Amino acid sequence: MATLRENNAYTIARIVTFKDNPLALNRPDLAIHNTATGGPWIDGEGLAWADPFREEVWDYNIALAKEAAEKGFDEVQFDYIRFPTDPAAGSTVGAAAYSRPNTQANRLAALEGFLARANAN
Repeated sequence: MATLRENNAYTIARIVTFKDNPLALNRPDLAIHNTATGGPWIDGEGLAWADPFREEVWDYNIALAKEAAEKGFDEVQFDYIRFPTDPAAGSTVGAAAYSRPNTQANRLAALEGFLARANAN
């Protein structure tokens, strides 16, 4: 960061929020699950996703953003603030099992809740 500052670089931290393969694989309790396999739900890129309904996932990403800000990043951007749409070959989006019913109202509430909590922090 010091070198970037010395060179007047504007720094942006990008946090891939719910498409988080390391979190989903290391904390399967926070992952979207595949009803057909019992394992993590995998997308078309071979990556597991964290469950956007889980507030623990929200708090984890907010903590990452706070750390990035404390490290001196000028801006922090959350990416992949959405639910998955592209399953792995042979799977379906319908095979994704979440911690709450996957309704439009619940999805909107989850994403709005995450963004509101992030904004408050």
